[in-house]
Amino acid sequence: MPNKLGQGPANPVYLVDSGSGTDATVQLAAGTTVQLADGTSIVVSGVTLPAAIRHGQTVVASAGTEVTLTTTQAIVTGVIVKALSTNTDLMYVGANPVTSSTGFELAAGEQVFIAVADLTTVWIDSAVNGEGVSWIAT
Repeated sequence: MPNKLGQGPANPVYLVDSGSGTDATVQLAAGTTVQLADGTSIVVSGVTLPAAIRHGQTVVASAGTEVTLTTTQAIVTGVIVKALSTNTDLMYVGANPVTSSTGFELAAGEQVFIAVADLTTVWIDSAVNGEGVSWIAT
């Protein structure tokens, strides 16, 4: 059973130690107080926002040939990938390698949010030549 490490008095926040020895990341709003089991407390003083917005469109020239969203681009929170409204068939999104049998399917106009730190880790493929996605990342 996990150990409860703390609870915030105003907005309950529970930090859990799974006993695995690995660290966890918890996102809290500025001003949130977390009361720890030993009686001490932590107050979140601020939240760092991304410095820039990145966006673009990526097209798969030849169906069945995966491509990455863009060249190396570090981001903070993640990326929204949306199949172009003009697509006539499915797009496939995932890690390298992504194919029609392994990728997350997006029909025209559908989108997915992916929490990643670098846009080059997101790959797409298409069922039809010349179809693609638009994306926006922070």
